[in-house]
Amino acid sequence: MRDVQSPLTVKEIIASTTAQLTEKGYNNDYQRAIAGIYTVFAAYCDGKNETFYSASLGQHFLLDRYAARKLSKSRQKLVNRAMQMLADMREFGTITIRRRSNREFPAQFFDSCWAYLNELRRINRSEKTVKSQKHSLHNLAEFLDGIGVKAISNLTLDHMNEYIKSALCNYCRSSAATRLRDARRVSLHSFLTKEKSTMISRLK
Repeated sequence: MRDVQSPLTVKEIIASTTAQLTEKGYNNDYQRAIAGIYTVFAAYCDGKNETFYSASLGQHFLLDRYAARKLSKSRQKLVNRAMQMLADMREFGTITIRRRSNREFPAQFFDSCWAYLNELRRINRSEKTVKSQKHSLHNLAEFLDGIGVKAISNLTLDHMNEYIKSALCNYCRSSAATRLRDARRVSLHSFLTKEKSTMISRLK
């Protein structure tokens, strides 16, 4: 995991964030809209003679640029989301992915996540439950991929704490609690599956 506490210039953090949007498959229209907001933010920082990014700088930008302007609900949401992604990149070294169609689990988590979802179906959990937990697992897996974790079995308390902080930054408390619950469940399932496999190997 890279040192997310080292200072980043405004240009660096914008470049890192936009690169992740491309890597994670956001559509071109969305990327252009976010890039437009970042262009305005970069100009704002130049005008303030601010070279290095901070979350407080982002908040001042929102207040100075948009507080007195009447934006549509969707535009306000986009602007807030753009600035939250910069804050996530600064704090966690990755961005938190929101709901998006055609999502795939990162390769290193593919088997573990699908094994867990298939187990839910095997014990007759409803498709609504499976769908909800699949969405949570996408968020967890993509966050862990972004910070360099190679397998669910490699999860540490520090990783989980970072994920919790990220969830609290991006969702209400109840939604963050749901994502934590689902993360704990898939981690436990992965651990028990690994332990079972080890025991079987020892019995052979």
